[in-house]
Amino acid sequence: MAPAGTRPPVRRFGLDRPAANCVNALVSGRDSGDGFRGFRPAGWVRAAALVGRLAERTTGRPLGALDEDEVRARVAKRLGRAVEGDDPGLRALLADAAEAPLTSLGRVWLRGELVRRGVTDGLLEDELRRRPQIAATPVPMPLVVAGLPRTGTTLLHTLLGLDSEAVAFRFWELRRPYPLASGRVDRARRLLLAAAMAALANSMAPALRDIHRVAALAPEEDVFLFRDIGMLATPVAAPRYLDWLLASDPLPGYLTYRRHLQALLHDRPGRRPVLKSPFHLGRLDALLASLPEAVVVQTHRDPAVALASWCSLSAVLGSASSSRVEPEALGRRWLDYWCAELDRALEARSALGDGGFHDVVYEALVADPISEVERLYDRIGLELSPLARRRMAAWIGRHHRGRAGTHRYALADFGLDAGEVERRFARYRAWLASMTPS
Repeated sequence: MAPAGTRPPVRRFGLDRPAANCVNALVSGRDSGDGFRGFRPAGWVRAAALVGRLAERTTGRPLGALDEDEVRARVAKRLGRAVEGDDPGLRALLADAAEAPLTSLGRVWLRGELVRRGVTDGLLEDELRRRPQIAATPVPMPLVVAGLPRTGTTLLHTLLGLDSEAVAFRFWELRRPYPLASGRVDRARRLLLAAAMAALANSMAPALRDIHRVAALAPEEDVFLFRDIGMLATPVAAPRYLDWLLASDPLPGYLTYRRHLQALLHDRPGRRPVLKSPFHLGRLDALLASLPEAVVVQTHRDPAVALASWCSLSAVLGSASSSRVEPEALGRRWLDYWCAELDRALEARSALGDGGFHDVVYEALVADPISEVERLYDRIGLELSPLARRRMAAWIGRHHRGRAGTHRYALADFGLDAGEVERRFARYRAWLASMTPS
């Protein structure tokens, strides 16, 4: 019998223990244990997971079934034609997803994202058939911000995009880029849909707002333009998919990436694209092979700090889509992945030389962002206009100051030993110590 003043466990409707614990947590306001410490999802997400579990138990059918044929059929329906070719990345990710503790909400999200990426590539093909001149569109000196995640890439990307001679693609553009927006009504509709999606994403986990807030009009990572990208593994326990990414040839994906950029720049002649993703880091050779005009701006920070911060973001995203987050497995997976990515970046830089690269140290960027932008511009022969400087200063005044201390994280939260992390990143630390600012 439950002690006086407490509620007995809920065991109605034949609920299993995790579902009963979830109900008890929702009723009492206590953590069910399914979320990871301070990274658990919002109450409505936990409630949706419970409702989904009840619906699946009642109907005997999974919600958001993750099946290769189902995903391809949905892509074909959206495109209005059959989907040709093999998709080994899809198969690798679905194999991991089949063993992951995804909630029905998590499965629905992942299936939607897999369908979206297939549709995006298919619609790009349609655009190229309708407007073959896109393939000749220049991509003038793209600035590609890359570095370990949580190293100031978002700050630098945002500032560079405030220059009126540049263009940083917004969340609403990248999420559904095709058909290319035409007219104010079409743009407004897409913007409203993206704003609703951003609000939904921000509401799924309270901690996300302090780590990486999503906004329809904000510049966003170009991960949405890739069919296969490591970002897909963040809400899913997907070690085999990450292994597949590391073993696969990235060049075909980057050649398609160039076509995406040409399509998005076609009606913006002369604009300089500003791009960003930490997932470019281990693929710098393919990036520069497909975009020889690019300058890669690599950001640097203590890798142990960056890794702990990234793991916390991954835990937040995972808790919103899974019934269980295993912090030690998460920490180990991302330690291995980012060590491999950094090693590849160093190899690429050694082979390619420093001509196409510029380095920015996190501490210097945070202390004086505009000075770091000026240093970059001096290096590549650009002039920071008074208008761009004013815009950057205004943005810094509104968004950058006073944000320190809102995001807490530690290696120990993810079962990572500081000494081992130090050893694993020793090659990068030695390179960074010997590097002279460019």
